[in-house]
Amino acid sequence: MPDTKHCTRCRKDLPADQFSKGRGRKCRTCAAEYWQEWRSKPENVIKHLVCAAKNRAKKKGLPFDLHYTDLTLPDVCPVLGIPIIPGSKSSKSNSPSIDRFVPEKGYVKGNVQVISMLANELKGDDTLEQLRGLGQWITNEIAKRDE
Repeated sequence: MPDTKHCTRCRKDLPADQFSKGRGRKCRTCAAEYWQEWRSKPENVIKHLVCAAKNRAKKKGLPFDLHYTDLTLPDVCPVLGIPIIPGSKSSKSNSPSIDRFVPEKGYVKGNVQVISMLANELKGDDTLEQLRGLGQWITNEIAKRDE
């Protein structure tokens, strides 16, 4: 008989290969359901974003002083006006992302806000002057084509 383990969520004895390696006490199906429920709560989404930002700050040697209560999860991206959908596997663009207004200042209070991943990717680490230049170039190119 193959090795079995007991799932603490569905309370079933299942083959051990239906559990993640290590100390997992929930079967893979129950673990996925648990994390989907966990990710659906706005405060947990923010906790996850702050934890990931802390790791990036450490890796990049940037200042960090955030607590999850310092941020809120908007329903709509304040930059692009698109809905923010936490945990969306179908649309990464709509996922929440922490943006640093001034990248070199790091993840500190007053220098961050939650925007969509798409807006954050578009902005990148560009300066205000670079973004204005890009906007002006796009405006000029559209005007040329409309002539």
